[in-house]
Amino acid sequence: MKLHRKPISLWAGLGLGFLAAALVIQGLAVSFDVYGAGLRQLGRAFSALLGWVFSVLPFPVSEWILVLALPALTAAAIVLLRRHGGKEGFKRLLSGLVFVAGLTALLFVLCLGVQYGAPAIDRRLALPTAAFSTEQLASLTDYLLTKANEAAEAAPRGADGLCDFGRFRDMSRQVAGAYRIVHAGGARYMTVERALLNPAPPKKTLLLGKVMSYLGISGYYFPWTGEAVVSDDTPDVMLPTTIAHEAAHAHGIAPENAANFVAILAMNDTSKALPDPGFSYSTWFAAYLYAGNALYRADYARWLDIYLRQSPLLVRDLAAYQAHLDQYATPVRDAGTAVNDTYIKATGQPAGVQSYGQVVDLMLSWYLYGDCG
Repeated sequence: MKLHRKPISLWAGLGLGFLAAALVIQGLAVSFDVYGAGLRQLGRAFSALLGWVFSVLPFPVSEWILVLALPALTAAAIVLLRRHGGKEGFKRLLSGLVFVAGLTALLFVLCLGVQYGAPAIDRRLALPTAAFSTEQLASLTDYLLTKANEAAEAAPRGADGLCDFGRFRDMSRQVAGAYRIVHAGGARYMTVERALLNPAPPKKTLLLGKVMSYLGISGYYFPWTGEAVVSDDTPDVMLPTTIAHEAAHAHGIAPENAANFVAILAMNDTSKALPDPGFSYSTWFAAYLYAGNALYRADYARWLDIYLRQSPLLVRDLAAYQAHLDQYATPVRDAGTAVNDTYIKATGQPAGVQSYGQVVDLMLSWYLYGDCG
């Protein structure tokens, strides 16, 4: 019996050790600045290394993990229960689950969790925090509409007249190039801290694109492989912004509102240095959407006045994007949103999925007190 118990206790002990290490590392990163900065640097380097290792494969490894994880665990459970009997098999299964859970927690904390202890993005950019008025929100929305209207004219378009940025690989490389410019200090704001390695460019889905659309998800960052993944079902007008958002997570920007803001800022700060300057249209489009939605809720009359000044090209892209979203408006998306909301809240963002829209506060501070030109 002792020979059977040793491997069980070993795997369970390792799992508990990993879990304890994860808790200690997360606590140090969040509570002590002196340790936090070093742990975040280590985390960015480690996640970037993972990303480059898995970038050898042209497809997202994370997709296969997500698809096969549950069947693999089920098969392992069946094998253990059949080979060792009910009681002994259950012990071995429990031991294995503890090990997997502990290792999963440790890798998450190292690759992403520690980044939640970073100073807020407005502090890092020296942007003041304040309560903003409806008038200021309307002014921002009007400014963003002007930028979106102008950028819509420069954006490349397909035969159907809709925004078309071409191949995903080229878009992903442009986003990666934008972040390299930011890392090198070639942008107005240094929005991301430097790491020993730059993350690999984001990948697009091969298996889960439609599934993600039904769940209301356009992309994700998978810290266990260091991969930023974007749904191939995302409309072009939002695709560069989504790529830049997931790339921000890969660069250590953990909160959703900060990732949205960094994506908008990085792409526009570097747009003149990119091969396709029209590429920035996507982020002006997204920024206008966020601000416009906030103004719609705050003051419909002001929103309508601005809404009526949308250019025909912008109207066309907005209608196409809304039509894309409407086709997935099902209870499945509501369930997916609820799961995503729970995950985001579990990471210390009490607003849940609403935190994406909190980028408007950051944009207001940037517009009123920063260099938004």
